[in-house]
Amino acid sequence: MIQRTSQSFLLMPGEEVRMDHLYARWIAANALGEMIGLGLVAAIAGGMLWYFGEPRTSLAVLCFTALTILLGAGEGLILGYAQWYAMHPFMRRLPRCDWMKATAIGAVIAWGLGMIPSTLIALQETAIASPPAEISPIAKFSLAALMGLGLGVALGMTQWLILRKYLKHTNKWITANAFAWAVGMPLVFVGAGVIPQGTQGLPIFFLIAVTLLITGAVVGAIHGLVLIGLLRDQY
Repeated sequence: MIQRTSQSFLLMPGEEVRMDHLYARWIAANALGEMIGLGLVAAIAGGMLWYFGEPRTSLAVLCFTALTILLGAGEGLILGYAQWYAMHPFMRRLPRCDWMKATAIGAVIAWGLGMIPSTLIALQETAIASPPAEISPIAKFSLAALMGLGLGVALGMTQWLILRKYLKHTNKWITANAFAWAVGMPLVFVGAGVIPQGTQGLPIFFLIAVTLLITGAVVGAIHGLVLIGLLRDQY
């Protein structure tokens, strides 16, 4: 479907909007952005664990947590650039640096919140030297969905502060991100669960990449529908 507009603050005069093209670009951008961004975090954090071993003191646990959160900023910059690149032909005045910075800040907040449970568990392990109790798959995936809900709010909030300057009715962007990540986060746990124990080298990198690619595509497909709706409201 092609829509025309005489309002040029999003597009240059005479340009057309193809929502299906934007949707496809958006899904691809999120899929690749998450695969590269989250994959980078996983590779560096996993490499540190492989080289140094599991943190065995409270200080080591806190240092590992802080480094992982900082790596989240890199993920946010990569994802933010990918998303901006997808939107740029349709929102010409959306500043690249503003969107990347907002996404990076949201990612840092999201990683900070997301690392709380694992950090508390790790600190407990170092204190009592015993593994945590196992939880059922249903409980695990429910907690993953709740975690995704909170992380999505954090990421959506910082991006909303930018979007509201250019589009109307943008409050739904926060809800869209929350719902998208409530669906996406359990997929990450599913992907991690299907990796056989002892898998090393290229196979594990391939499985992680596929998991993150699918997760990013699903998340992008969900909040991409809301992005399309926001643009249609504008036109």
